[in-house]
Amino acid sequence: MRNFSRQIGPLAVGLAVLGILGVGSSGRAVEPSTEKWVELFNGKSLAGWVQQGGKANYRIDNGEIVGTTVPKTGNSFLCTTGYHGNFILELEFKVQDGLNSGVQIRSHSYDRNQEVTANDKVLKIPAGRVHGYQVEIDTTPRAWTGGIYDEGRRGWLNNLEKNEPAQKAFKHNDWNTFRIEAKGDSIKTWLNGVPAADLTDSMTPTGFIALQVHGVGDKTEPMEVRWRNIRIQDLPDSEDPSSPPKAFLDGTGPGWKLLGEADFAHVNGAPDTWTWKDGGVFCTGQPVGVTRSAKPYENFELVARWKHHRSGGNSGIFVWAPEAALEGIKPGTLPRGGIEVQMLDHGYFDLYKKQTGKDGTFFSTNGDIFPVGTSKLTPFPPLSPDGSRSFPRKNLSKGVGEWNHYYVRAINGEVRLWVNGEEVSGGSGAVPAKGYLCLESEGSPVEFKDIKIRELP
Repeated sequence: MRNFSRQIGPLAVGLAVLGILGVGSSGRAVEPSTEKWVELFNGKSLAGWVQQGGKANYRIDNGEIVGTTVPKTGNSFLCTTGYHGNFILELEFKVQDGLNSGVQIRSHSYDRNQEVTANDKVLKIPAGRVHGYQVEIDTTPRAWTGGIYDEGRRGWLNNLEKNEPAQKAFKHNDWNTFRIEAKGDSIKTWLNGVPAADLTDSMTPTGFIALQVHGVGDKTEPMEVRWRNIRIQDLPDSEDPSSPPKAFLDGTGPGWKLLGEADFAHVNGAPDTWTWKDGGVFCTGQPVGVTRSAKPYENFELVARWKHHRSGGNSGIFVWAPEAALEGIKPGTLPRGGIEVQMLDHGYFDLYKKQTGKDGTFFSTNGDIFPVGTSKLTPFPPLSPDGSRSFPRKNLSKGVGEWNHYYVRAINGEVRLWVNGEEVSGGSGAVPAKGYLCLESEGSPVEFKDIKIRELP
């Protein structure tokens, strides 16, 4: 990734795999047995979350996220930095009577004005407006907590007007539990174990999760909503048993070539920046720069294993870097063009905030793809907030000290990335669509192994 202030470009798409979510005839959720729960909040830090929209206060208290209203501001949202498409989400919440709140799923916010069409009607979404499905938290007498509202777009999609058991399930000024299951075009909710909403809608297949504090107008007395025990299971994308398995290619078979030291050329590193040994290469991260392939490539498949040796590590692979973008670059600089396939450790969010004082919203740590400098690419959705990057539709990267597997397919100006066996991001219309491969050194130690390429017609 380039320096902090630069805005960069694109990511995401998905590969169908086995699906397992279902609901029994009793309306009870069927618990997947092969997926693992992931904590979205560790009770200590808001790393992996970023505030968007209004200026309500979010803080941590007693292992809980606390949202507090402030007057004269709009709806506020504490949003995950990662995207989730098919999943099971569980959390507990406690809301003060008189305050409206909710949990956003499959939601978005962009730096530019957007237009979407629904039921032959064009909806205009202002820049910076959080929009998407909201699981309502409603303390009013109508008691629609657990219903589904389309924030910033179409309004109510599935209220609880005719669901008296769900209306009665809400506990005022006490802890409540949500279970939310999103699978394809199906979204189902449970409130304290009672079935609430059951919606079929395909407008938005993926997006971030967010915790809402609703605006209160001019009211000066603060009101609170609390969340805790927020956990998620990301689910596979298909319920069809005949769907293809994960594309975990290891570079074996006809046409594959293992790349070694002789297949790369010096660009702007120090003599000890890159050390080749035992079918791989270790990079010190110093100075910032790259090593490039000995020859340019056009259409190809590439596999590589990589791992960071320090929390917050930053690296990547450039594809189609033009010769002019590499000429004369000095140590401490990166190519002036190319498409970057990013390799960023999850600890980078904390590092970025420590160094800049800002929340990292323009990047993810699960396989962004974006054009650099003079190069161009149209990213696949979902996009970064400013639309410049293709964000991954699933969070599959492993953390510091663990090996990750990338499979990159670059054909006729289109780039697609598979992370640990599943397609997550990409883009099309690359200009230029021929150039050098580059391994990136950017400040911290990283190791590459089993770098293999297969050229295609």
